[in-house]
Amino acid sequence: MGTDSNSTKLSTPPTPLSWIGLVTCGIAAGLQLATAGVGNPTGSCWTGGISVALTVIGLVLAGQGVATRPRSVFVLLIAALTSLLGYFGIREEWDSVRLVPWVMTWVAAVAAIIISLPRTTQRVVVSGIALFHFLGVLSAITSPPPQSWLSLTAWTYIFRPHLFFCYTNNAYQFYSPEPGPASLLWFCIETKDGHKSWFKMPRKPESALDPLAIEFYRRLSITEASNQTYNNGPSPQQLERRRIASYVPHHPKANLQSECRPLNEGARRVVASYARHIAYLYDPNLDQNPESDQVKSIKVYRVLHEMLQQEDFKNKKDPYHPSTYFPYFLGEFDAKGQMTHESYSDPMLYWIVPILRRESITIQPGKSNDVDNYLAQHAGSDPFEDRNP
Repeated sequence: MGTDSNSTKLSTPPTPLSWIGLVTCGIAAGLQLATAGVGNPTGSCWTGGISVALTVIGLVLAGQGVATRPRSVFVLLIAALTSLLGYFGIREEWDSVRLVPWVMTWVAAVAAIIISLPRTTQRVVVSGIALFHFLGVLSAITSPPPQSWLSLTAWTYIFRPHLFFCYTNNAYQFYSPEPGPASLLWFCIETKDGHKSWFKMPRKPESALDPLAIEFYRRLSITEASNQTYNNGPSPQQLERRRIASYVPHHPKANLQSECRPLNEGARRVVASYARHIAYLYDPNLDQNPESDQVKSIKVYRVLHEMLQQEDFKNKKDPYHPSTYFPYFLGEFDAKGQMTHESYSDPMLYWIVPILRRESITIQPGKSNDVDNYLAQHAGSDPFEDRNP
């Protein structure tokens, strides 16, 4: 039984399917780049549909070429280039779909590098990749409290990006007995002119083109990354600062330990990156001219949405009433994702900022005057301004 030599791998010509796929994705990329900005921003322009169809056809043809000659370096490199062109052949707004050819580009490129190596080196590299993955799974299992310093450090600084990309992090932290309420993220953005607005994720539906709410559940898994906390309750310093904020009552439905949920190092990094991303959404030119950013500050709240019981539905309780939301203040950030000095001294940092229901109140249309909304006081803006009871 012979083995493939490096010269054979490099001299094996690509199949006609590989070339056809490359040309097809090239046409799709050219069509999309030539018509960028044409049509409405939701991607319903006819050119967007044609370019996506051509991209899919090109990727299938390139994949068939790889299946025919999987050990050809040239075929894998052409597949990588085809996928890269497929990435540019999809509208920027279709970020979830666009991610597929981007990942395929890297997979094909890395595969081409591995194939070009000697057989022994190939085995070492592939074994190393598999070992890295399963060590990451082990860190995901052992990282929830109580955990060792080594496990938490490995998960936070080494394995977390890979596990989040594969979504093999949360699934390995076994649910017992039942998962709790979903984590939402609310951002109160203040611009330099003093205007404040809210950005909430996820919201349902994210798009009229997504009837199965796939985008909603994908973003729900993103927000869950902010739910990495220390479970030992508030420190004496945090308790002392909370006493200073006596104007904000404690939440009657939460005990002292669940009222304060300090984030661990990994979650703090994630929240800071989210705040920086929101700043870019509001000021796309922030990279080119950091000094002219329009965002003054971003207050971030992790919000738990209460799960109603059968008795609540029987009594016709509104599942979206403001009092069903439990917001935790995660800090105030600048446009670069750096927490402000005021946040470190804020007595409500990592505490619930309660929204409490007042009974026997006559509700005026378009007003949320049936609640004591301390979140609106803390943020300086009401997140339920558009609420219509």
